[in-house]
Amino acid sequence: MVDFVYKVLLIRFRQSFRMLQSVGWGYVILIIPLVGLIFGLRAIEALVHADHYAGIFFLLLPVGYLHFSRGDHSFLQQIAPFPQRWLLFSFEYLLLMTPFWLTLLFWGKGEMVAGFVGGAIVLAGFDKKWAPALRWKALSFSWIPVRAFEWRSGLRQMGFLLAFVWLIGLLASHWMWAIPGTTIIAALFCASMYEPLESKELLEGPFKPGKLLWQKIGLHSVIFHAIFGLPYLVFFVRHLGAWWIMALAIVAVQLFLSFAILVKYANWLPNREKQSGQTLLSVFALGLLVPFLAPASLGLWGYYYVKAKKRLKFFYHA
Repeated sequence: MVDFVYKVLLIRFRQSFRMLQSVGWGYVILIIPLVGLIFGLRAIEALVHADHYAGIFFLLLPVGYLHFSRGDHSFLQQIAPFPQRWLLFSFEYLLLMTPFWLTLLFWGKGEMVAGFVGGAIVLAGFDKKWAPALRWKALSFSWIPVRAFEWRSGLRQMGFLLAFVWLIGLLASHWMWAIPGTTIIAALFCASMYEPLESKELLEGPFKPGKLLWQKIGLHSVIFHAIFGLPYLVFFVRHLGAWWIMALAIVAVQLFLSFAILVKYANWLPNREKQSGQTLLSVFALGLLVPFLAPASLGLWGYYYVKAKKRLKFFYHA
């Protein structure tokens, strides 16, 4: 069992190394220290001053996201029994969060670390096939317009995960950052809906020439904000004095979702089935979260708006 975990972790390190090479070491040397100093230190500072349950919740969020969104569950089921997979997942999640729980141990937050370790092990033992994926896919999404086909297919694929995040935000709504945080996390999930590209006929049919981008942004924004309307209301009722936090989160989500649509159509080509802009979307999201980098993200939004508009104008009715 230990030998299996060691071999898989070694493969993970090699994959990470190759991924960093593909990104470019120059970018890695610049981005990793910046992200570590700005986000890592702020996250650790928030954890040190957070109460016991809020800290555990904050630590388990990335673990839960990674476990339910990873695509190697089926592959690992074919090569390893359940106890080995459980041990592998536990090791991976604990290694991933090492800087955080080691720092918390240094600051005397042993109970919080113990709660996180226990929660991570429990999450690692949750088999993805236990999630009601088949029942969720069988639900009717006819209330979503056909023009928003991305949401119909996206909810069938990750509807259970979005519902889980939505519910967690409501249950932890007494913590001021719970609903803004889960809303942003849900928006990050939704970005993967815009990787598949539709055909030219489906693109031309339901939208007016020249107004496709704004119609698409408006329709998809209404769907997202309607789904999260109840969490918004709960936040404003419980934390009215901090209304600006939720307002900034909504603006950030709106910019991020619209940027995901712009990246999609900036890379759209007839007969192309898929585009991958996750790295670019991650950079854009990080820029929004850092005040002095926000203008750069806004500039990137404007650049991709012009690029998407030119791309669609060139192919529309061609």
